[in-house]
Amino acid sequence: MTQKQKLFNALSKGVEMTSKQIRSRLGIASPSKVVHRLREDGIKVVTNEAVSKKGVVTHKYALAQTRKRAAMTA
Repeated sequence: MTQKQKLFNALSKGVEMTSKQIRSRLGIASPSKVVHRLREDGIKVVTNEAVSKKGVVTHKYALAQTRKRAAMTA
């Protein structure tokens, strides 16, 4: 399974993930590059800003909410 497929499968379950989570859970060394490739393929990946309890700002990737989601073809 490719890195794009791994990330798409994880995000398609409705999960939001930070770059750090993508690296540790999916073993993807460069999450932003893989997100960029998904976007090039027409997959709508959004970046949401999140603030931790300690006030640290981070960014999470998620699939854009749509009525129908097409399956990724690679």
